[in-house]
Amino acid sequence: MLAHHLTNIATGPLILVEGGAGTGRTALLAAGADAARGLGHQVLTVTASRYESELPAQLIHRLRTHADPSAAITAPHSLFRWITEQARRTPLLLVIDDLHWSDRESLHCLAYLVRRLPGHPVGVLASHLPAHPSPDPVLLTELRRSSSRIVLRPFSARMVGALIDPGRHGGSHADRLCDNGAGRCGSGGLFGIEGRGIRVSPVGVRGGASNLSACLAEWTGGNPYLLNVALSQPDWCDCPAKTREQSGYAARTVYNWLRSRLPPVAGCLECVGAAAILGSNAEPTLIAAAVGITVRAAEEAVQALSEIGFLTGGAIVEFAQPMVRAAVLAAISPEQRARVLVAAGARLVEIGAADERVLELLLDGEVTEYDDAARLVSALLDRMVAAAASVLARVELLRRVLARPTARSLRAHLLALLGTAETDTDPAAAQTHLAEAARLATDPWLRAQLVFQRASALLLLDRGIEAAGLLRCLALDSEVAQSGLLDRIAVLLAELAIRHPDLPAGEPPTGTGGSAKRIANLLADSGSSGGGDLSWHQTWQLLSPAGRLGLPLTWSTLSTLSEAPPHRQLPYTTAWVTAPDQGPLRKVLAHAAHANVLLALGRISRAAIETDRAIAQLAQVTVPPAIAVAAFGPLIETLLERDDLPAANRLLAEADLNGPLPTRPTNAALLLARGRLRHACGDPGGALADILAAARCGPPIPWRANAIPVLLELGRHDTARALACTELAAARALAGVDVASDQAIAEVDAVAVDSGERPAVLTTGEAAGTGRGDPVVYADSAPPVAVREHPPGELRDAPDLPADEVADLALAEAELARTTGEFTAARETAEQALGIALRLAGQAAGPSGLGMLTESVALSTGMETARALGELGIGLARVGRVGQARQRLRRALVLAEGAGAVRLGRILAQRLRDAGGRVPGRIQGPESLTASERRVARLAATGRTNRQIADELFVTRRAVEMHLTQAYRKLGIGGRGDLREVLGRDGRRQANQPRSASSAGHPSWVVDAGAGRAGRSR
Repeated sequence: MLAHHLTNIATGPLILVEGGAGTGRTALLAAGADAARGLGHQVLTVTASRYESELPAQLIHRLRTHADPSAAITAPHSLFRWITEQARRTPLLLVIDDLHWSDRESLHCLAYLVRRLPGHPVGVLASHLPAHPSPDPVLLTELRRSSSRIVLRPFSARMVGALIDPGRHGGSHADRLCDNGAGRCGSGGLFGIEGRGIRVSPVGVRGGASNLSACLAEWTGGNPYLLNVALSQPDWCDCPAKTREQSGYAARTVYNWLRSRLPPVAGCLECVGAAAILGSNAEPTLIAAAVGITVRAAEEAVQALSEIGFLTGGAIVEFAQPMVRAAVLAAISPEQRARVLVAAGARLVEIGAADERVLELLLDGEVTEYDDAARLVSALLDRMVAAAASVLARVELLRRVLARPTARSLRAHLLALLGTAETDTDPAAAQTHLAEAARLATDPWLRAQLVFQRASALLLLDRGIEAAGLLRCLALDSEVAQSGLLDRIAVLLAELAIRHPDLPAGEPPTGTGGSAKRIANLLADSGSSGGGDLSWHQTWQLLSPAGRLGLPLTWSTLSTLSEAPPHRQLPYTTAWVTAPDQGPLRKVLAHAAHANVLLALGRISRAAIETDRAIAQLAQVTVPPAIAVAAFGPLIETLLERDDLPAANRLLAEADLNGPLPTRPTNAALLLARGRLRHACGDPGGALADILAAARCGPPIPWRANAIPVLLELGRHDTARALACTELAAARALAGVDVASDQAIAEVDAVAVDSGERPAVLTTGEAAGTGRGDPVVYADSAPPVAVREHPPGELRDAPDLPADEVADLALAEAELARTTGEFTAARETAEQALGIALRLAGQAAGPSGLGMLTESVALSTGMETARALGELGIGLARVGRVGQARQRLRRALVLAEGAGAVRLGRILAQRLRDAGGRVPGRIQGPESLTASERRVARLAATGRTNRQIADELFVTRRAVEMHLTQAYRKLGIGGRGDLREVLGRDGRRQANQPRSASSAGHPSWVVDAGAGRAGRSR
């Protein structure tokens, strides 16, 4: 078109060359001017300037430099007359570059000429930037209509390849250019901005000259000017020193070129910088917030930049040429980048964007070393950590953030959060991170907390000596002495002394509170002296295992510090289980503690649910099993009561707890439970060894009650009777009855462990006396048994309630428990302990013990009533009173199945059959459900509502509610939240568990039913 116009210059007076910035408009005009000179034409060249765009008639004044200065060119008609006179001798080409910068008067003159030049040997070749605002849009539109237009567009990859001459410098140079220059555009290598956390191009192509064209086409957007800049520096890859210099030069060149082409729209340069910094987050609203202008102004600036080819508009503003973005980023200071990112992040928070998005924006920009950015990141992380679904999710989040470069102050905060979260998941990593956080922390109080938490993690790793050293140094800190942390230090030092006998306990640090000092002294005495005047509430409030600084104390250690009965402990364990922000280790201990209390209350079905949850959490615990050993006692006990012996053995094997265990107070509950399990599996010798090892651990546990059935099976009746008398004497002492001294009891204990067993001289150490006289001994015909379904102060489990409501109920129950009086608690404990002792003594006495068994029934509650009735029924059957025996056994079976004691119920059913009685259909558990109840329960377990179940089964909602109520009662659960677990567990147990062949040979059912748990509170 241009060649045709030059040869036939009179046919088309105006050719308008249009294209974006850097597309070669000026070069094309220069080529046209050269071609016209080659044809012998005159060429007059003028260039409009942005700096003179407001001066009137600037183009006319520039044309005067080509004319005779004496010529009068003051108006459009005089300009027309002068040009036509010049064209009479030789055709003339008027070349006007950057017409968009022209003033209105000059534009009017050009329009005047174009309308009158046809027929004259005069041509006009002008370049124009389409997106640029015109001083007179009407005149510009008229010019465009009367012109021939040439539109320049960016080059394609094929066209870029045609511009590259591989033989110019050899193929090896092309390879180097690709690898060292454009091939590294993904990291900003061309402009030397690597390592600043800014990705300026999504693609980095490596390879030979064949791939260089594609890479350059993407890097430059096919823009001819940018291609020229990139290819005009062929030697920059040969010298590393020269690379930085020339790369910086190229960046400055491109940036200055960009600034010279910006349209005269307010905020353009600032919007370009914000778009470059924000990258994939460059939304117009964020650009406006970062620049400090209105959204409409930002959209107008983006639109203007899009029209000249620098940006591409839309929901996300992007650069048409990554090379331009890299040049802009290279020209922006880190402080400016931080201001833009913080402003954009604050705007995202304001509009409710996801915290994860804001965090990634700030971390990608690597601006956390600035105070404003660090504060915003810290606030975001605190909120994200608090909202994390679990401790494991919290750990993953913090580890991902810490993998990025962060400022010192922010890193200390992140390490503190991570170490706290890892204490319950990975103590080895926790102590490392806490140590680094303490080193970086500047606040003395925060540093003290971190050191204390590190000592807790070391305790979990069984590195007690290191933990004790840290705690003793920490106790000397004046900042710690003025805080409540000193009390926790004293208790943790006492716990360390229990776990490490070679570590001297020492006196509690100076300044320790009275309650903490008493707890420390109790731990130092292994709990053998009782709780004294320290209440359960005081103990719990100080230890607070569910809190952020909760001590890693085991449940067995905690339970030896007070004499609270199980129903008073229940609100606290319920609050512990429902407390948020706990890792797997504390969840295991919490569920085990809750199961322990529920077992003591005879609620075995509910305890089984807690046991399943604890076992599920055990898979996530990475600490040594010895740390969670206190949890295994209640778990084994529950599985034993549920008649799931394979699961109990598998649990011990997986935790590697079948071998010898140290005789520490923390191992007592596990040794006792393992002894009962071995007895149930047909190993009375191993069972007795575990029970006696538990007795040597120190705290007052019911070891005699568990040893008596084993001794009877081994044929050591005299020793069993002696221990039964000792247990009965201790129970009567607790009830206020005068008995032999502690020394006499200790002598009986020594007799019990003869015949090759290591002597275990134990004293009772129980507190004496509630003022009660001797219990009434009933005749063989036992009075009706009043079973307490809900003892005073007991909190009903409400799994369907929110956690905060459960916690409120738990605190209310705790307040009720504190106001009921210590006399009632002592009396209930004494009655329960005496009932257990009477049952054991009656069992060991044989036919002469029926009176003690009858009295045991009268004094027992809950599951102990079922055990006492069962033993009484067996005793009556032995003396031939079969009718009364069947009556007692049947009542015991009803109580056992009602509580969910599967193993006890099975053994009682067998004893009832042996006595000639008929075992009724199962009244508890999944097997007791009717077809309708089972169908409704299974639908409810899938999450359906009562209305949905009613619609699906074509029944009324009232019928669904009645079926669910009956199902809850038979399954021994509190709500539909436990249905899936109970129904699934029972099916697995029936499918996988073989019947134990050893139970039939036991001389008494009580060896399988377990001995009393109330003794643990003594």
